[in-house]
Amino acid sequence: MAASSSDAGVFRFTDLPPEIRNQVYEILLCSFPPPQYPDNDDRLPSSGTWLDKSQISASILRANRQIHDEARAVVIKGNLFVQVECHMSIDHSQMIRELMANLGLPIVVGDGTWTGSWDDNLKLDRYKPLRAMTYAISSTKAIPDTWSGTTLRFLLLHRELDEFLIELALADDAGLVDFANKMTHQVTIHTLDSTGAGKTDREFLGTKAVLQRLLAPFAKNYEGVKNFVIKADGPKESSNGKLDEEVIASTLAAVKHRPQRSMSETLAVVHELKDKGNALFKAGKTRMASKHWTRACSQILQSRSAPQFAKKFVSKPKDSSERRLIRELAELSFQLHLNLAQHGLQAVHYAYEDGDGWRLHGISTAVLAYLQKSALECSISETGVVMPAKDVDDDGDLTGGWRPTNAQTAKLWFRFARCHRYCEEWEDACTAIG
Repeated sequence: MAASSSDAGVFRFTDLPPEIRNQVYEILLCSFPPPQYPDNDDRLPSSGTWLDKSQISASILRANRQIHDEARAVVIKGNLFVQVECHMSIDHSQMIRELMANLGLPIVVGDGTWTGSWDDNLKLDRYKPLRAMTYAISSTKAIPDTWSGTTLRFLLLHRELDEFLIELALADDAGLVDFANKMTHQVTIHTLDSTGAGKTDREFLGTKAVLQRLLAPFAKNYEGVKNFVIKADGPKESSNGKLDEEVIASTLAAVKHRPQRSMSETLAVVHELKDKGNALFKAGKTRMASKHWTRACSQILQSRSAPQFAKKFVSKPKDSSERRLIRELAELSFQLHLNLAQHGLQAVHYAYEDGDGWRLHGISTAVLAYLQKSALECSISETGVVMPAKDVDDDGDLTGGWRPTNAQTAKLWFRFARCHRYCEEWEDACTAIG
């Protein structure tokens, strides 16, 4: 049928080829810019960072049904939204909330536990049709079907998941007790839409290439996580609910395996992480430096927690090569915790300047904990004096009899004094103001 004269000058978007329409959708809906942090990144917002959704044009989704369905598929493929759910105690949920705030990762949307506004539960639920994956962590043996007032839920872009998991991988040492050994971890790939009906725009999530991309952060950052499950949200017999079994098996093997490194290999890894962290710190990239130092500390902790550590190293003669290795490990631990304290003191300084007492108190507590760990490495006595090696019973001494130099001891006490000074000046200022 010939076009009527009234349609002669009309441009129909749907008349464009599908490839061109998809390019338009990508420009409008898949252009979330990464957050721009200043060179000195210790002034991150304490309440969390929110993704700037004003950078995209979502109004095209409301044009008509055809455009909505086409654009929706592009949003899912181009952005890969991941919902994180933490079914834990109030203290643990609060710990993860603070971790997210300190990381400064941009959150797409959070629930009422995060924002304090229960209307935001509805906002989060509106994103259900766009989720590619849900990662749920529970302190019980099963993931609850319903969420409670202590459940923390928020939505991330998949590109931010790697940095989030790096921090969670260190959670055992940060206060999330039995994070790897006893907590339940469940990853659900949403190959079906939110109504449970199969949709062709979601089948790609179960394919090998996309599934590898979705699960790569877990395989890269997790070790020795025992209760880890990956599933699709549809029945296994459904063609739309199938996941590539090879990818699932390789991811589970990587996540659950804890490699047994020799002491020499551990020292090499720790030295590498420490040196990278030092270089980043000098370049002003303090948050990334702190991550490298923290991972190095985690390597040391894992080595000392090994069942045969005491038998292989601590019980050996003082002049043996084994004891020299653990003395080197002790000095590295001392230096790393001093570095972490130095980074924390910068953040304490900025919190003091900004008049943020809540943040000053929280960070100064972490700084003092780092300094206390350094003190434990060099056997500080109750009077604050470093005990000489000859006065220490070497049996069971994880440091191998290592003692710091006078310069190292001076650094430790200077940072102790500096942290206490900030706290005391803050208390004096609050008292003066009344």
